Amino acid sequence: MGDSVRTLSNAMDVGAPSNFERLQHLLQEEHMRSLIQGVSVSDTDTTQSMRRVQGETGYVADPHTAVGLEAVRRHRLRTGDEDPMIVLATAHPAKFPETVKQALGFAPETPPRLAACWAQETTATPLAPNLAALRDHLLR
Repeated sequence: MGDSVRTLSNAMDVGAPSNFERLQHLLQEEHMRSLIQGVSVSDTDTTQSMRRVQGETGYVADPHTAVGLEAVRRHRLRTGDEDPMIVLATAHPAKFPETVKQALGFAPETPPRLAACWAQETTATPLAPNLAALRDHLLR
């Protein structure tokens, strides 16, 4: 794996994704390589994907979803595959108002439930980095 790289799709900015380790445990390497393809999508390509999707469909994609949609678009261009594909939207575009505004020229409307979450006070409890501290805290 490599170092993390900061992008508009911050949930994807990981050098060693934990889900990859799970897949390595479940699948033989050759089988996994036959099932999984990686795609690198730049910030410029992400915003272009957001513009293309909004222009063609009216849908405002968050940057994470735009990466998935761009990966599908590239796959189709490379292979000619026209089979149905599913891209799961992973976040609401209102979580990324500056990115959406940069890409589309407007900030998305924030749903009331998301606004209510942002209005709540954030709390954090420092814990020692060990299982015993976590267990004690959860059982209190």
